[in-house]
Parts: sequence; structure tokens; C-alpha cells
Amino acid sequence: MDAIEHFNRGLRHYDACRFDEALSEFTLAIQLAPDYSDPYTGRGFVHSVNGDYRQAVSDFNSAIRLNPADAAAWKGRADARQILGQFDEAIRDYGEAIRLDPDGAGHFHRRGDAHSALGNLPQAIEDYRQATALNPANPTSHYFLASSLARAKSYAEAIHHYAEALRIDPDLDAEVYAFYAWLLATCPEADFRDPDQAIQLARIACELTDWSEDRPLGILAAAYAAKGDFSNAVTWQTKALEAAYEDRAELQHHRLERYRSAIADVGPGEP
Repeated sequence: MDAIEHFNRGLRHYDACRFDEALSEFTLAIQLAPDYSDPYTGRGFVHSVNGDYRQAVSDFNSAIRLNPADAAAWKGRADARQILGQFDEAIRDYGEAIRLDPDGAGHFHRRGDAHSALGNLPQAIEDYRQATALNPANPTSHYFLASSLARAKSYAEAIHHYAEALRIDPDLDAEVYAFYAWLLATCPEADFRDPDQAIQLARIACELTDWSEDRPLGILAAAYAAKGDFSNAVTWQTKALEAAYEDRAELQHHRLERYRSAIADVGPGEP
């Protein structure tokens, strides 16, 4: 059996999530043909799946050295570097993946993540926009774009993309419902607030987290406060405080005191 056959067997194992077998086949291919780049790329992805990101970077380095036109290897190395916290290097690698494969929506989305981690909000927004343009059916890109736009105070566009994410996939996790509800409940520009819809969204987030996490409970309280229903705001904020871990208890207590004083504005920042 030659190196190509071992590589193809490795791909079949990888696609079937048999990663130990895939690793063995890719390694055999490399031993038979050390100048054959594809097995290094394949083994790099197996290392990433296994959480061995430094080993993954090493294999992607070899793949790129042997075949600089391998967009998958650049993207794989970028992903591994991002997980290792090497965000500047990841951004450069995503840029090369994009140059080689300009229609790869995932390249733009992941580069947006790296920019966001570095606080490069305008660049993150631009990358998420490009990701949604290339793959408008991906709800995750709409959600990440919405969250970034909200941070940039582009509230109308943020609301549009939150709604689009949930239109595409109503089964997204609680975080999407929660952060959308938070924006509708607390938006600094009153014209964009919608307390009734915020209550509906926040209740879904609470249901998805079994009514046991402080963030969705606190967002539900904020939605009631935005409606002027301070009785319910105090009730749900009390539950948020009871559910809060130590690092969030002071925040939730502060908000409870504001609702007890019938103050709707919970202040700026994340929920």
C-alpha cells in the first residue's frame, strides 16, 4: 500500500471520527512519502481534534512548507494558533487562507473571532459581515456579527442580525436569546427597546438553562424593569442573585437594589 492509499484511508477514518486510526494512517503515509504534504495537513487536523495544538502547528508548518498553496493547512494552523492565544499570528494565517480561498466564509468568521479577541472591533465586524455575505444561511455568523454591532452601538443592524440568526435556527443556544433580549431591554437608544419581546426572548433563555443561571434570570428581570413592572423585576432579580456565583453576586445585588428603588436603568455593560 502506497502513501496515497494510506492518506485516503486516513481521510475515511477522520470523516468517521475514528481519530486514532486516522492518526496512524496519516503517519504511515508520511513515513512512506515525507515530501507529500497532504498527510501532514490531515494529521494536523487530528492533533487539533485531540487538543494537541502545538503538535498541530508543527504538522501544519510542514504542510505549508511543502505546499504553500494549501489553504486548509493555513486555516488549520490559524485555528490552532488562535486556541493557543497567538492571535496576531492567527490573523496572518487566516489572511493567507483567504487569499488562497476567498470564498471560504469560515476563514472570515474565524479571523473575526481573532480580531474580536484583540479588541479590533471594526475589523471583526467587517470579517463577520463578509462571512454572512458568503454564507447567509449560517446563523452563528449572524449572531457574532450582531453581538459585535451591539458593542459598536450600531443597534438597528445588531437587532436585524440577532433576528436573522434566530429565524434561520430557532434552536440556537440560550446565549443568543439572552443577549438579544438584553439589547431589546436595555438599549441606550429608547427607540430600539422592545420590553415585551425582550421578556419573551429572556423566558426562552431561562427555559433553555432550566431557570438556574443568573445571567438569563437577570436579563428577564431587566426586561420587566424596562416595561415598568418592578414587582416582577425584583422577583426575577432576586432569583438571579440566588443563582449567581461569587464573582457575579455583587453585580446582581446592585441591580436588585436599583429595582427595589424603582430604577429601570441597570447601567451600561454586558448582562
